[in-house]
Amino acid sequence: MNKKRLSWFASGKSFQYISEWLEKAENKIRIATGFFTIKGWNLIRRYTKGKQTFLLVGLDDPGAERARVALIQEIMRDLRTGLDKDRRKAVIDLVEKMQSRQFEIVDARATDHHNKLYICDEKAAVQTSSNLTGKGLLEQVEGGNIITNKIEIAALVREFDDYFNNAQDLTQELLDILLKWLDFDTPWDIYLKTMLTFENVQPPKTRYTKKPVSYQIDMIAQTLRQMRDFNGSMIVASTGLGKTVVAIHVALHLKAEDLIDNVMIIAPKAVESNWRKEMREAALPYEFFVQKIFDKEIKDARHKIKEFLDILEEVEQQRWLLIIDESHEFRNRFKKDLSNRKKILLNEELLLDLEN
Repeated sequence: MNKKRLSWFASGKSFQYISEWLEKAENKIRIATGFFTIKGWNLIRRYTKGKQTFLLVGLDDPGAERARVALIQEIMRDLRTGLDKDRRKAVIDLVEKMQSRQFEIVDARATDHHNKLYICDEKAAVQTSSNLTGKGLLEQVEGGNIITNKIEIAALVREFDDYFNNAQDLTQELLDILLKWLDFDTPWDIYLKTMLTFENVQPPKTRYTKKPVSYQIDMIAQTLRQMRDFNGSMIVASTGLGKTVVAIHVALHLKAEDLIDNVMIIAPKAVESNWRKEMREAALPYEFFVQKIFDKEIKDARHKIKEFLDILEEVEQQRWLLIIDESHEFRNRFKKDLSNRKKILLNEELLLDLEN
């Protein structure tokens, strides 16, 4: 960008020049715009810190449909439907400036005001076609020029102040509605609440002391729904997110609904003591089997396999919930021996011996 150039005709250039001069302002910023959005404010708010900001809003497109809609409603409609980042931070910043009387906004549509002007103290005025919106500052092809003549700037300040003083003050009205908007729950809280409403998950009566946190409640709800629809579910979560606690609560829900009688856990040896401890605390009837007993002959494996087969014989009389911890171990357990099926043969021989 040629630093000596005082005019432009391109997209994105308006924000470059406007932000540069807003930052140079020390006391007062006067902005006239046809349309105003929170996204537009979010782009310039860092350059208004500690400076009084006066916003004169007119009408971007004086059509019949838009003219019937109040300016405040237009701002809130954009706030509801926008996808811009840091909207909440922008609203908080705007509220704080209004509460400290560093920001005032007026509606000048009654005078058919359509100007776009950014006056930075009495140092410069940026005359442009860019509204104070995300599209106007960054996306659309806009033109503009910078005025630095002190006499012209002084005249623009007087004319701006005259329009501003005769326009309808909307500062308090906008402040009130933005404060109400900030009282709304965050999208994440609404999502969790919606999930709970859809699932109607009520905590079962239990002495189990570990209560699920918000994201675990969502996991429990989804797991219960999938189990009702498909008689099974797979929980995929990173280490440390409490899959054991989630599984315990799923079992407690199913037990409370009289859908299961017992729980069978198949898991690595390393987590056996933890599973037994959690199941005792939850007072759930259970059987625990180490994964490796199904693949190779280890100490007490024949006894445990016999116990497993005994359960299978009675499975129709007793309703079991099967929990497989680290289930990917079953998928990968033969990957090193596929060429000679060594482990598979061992497994078949073991089952044959038990059956005889």
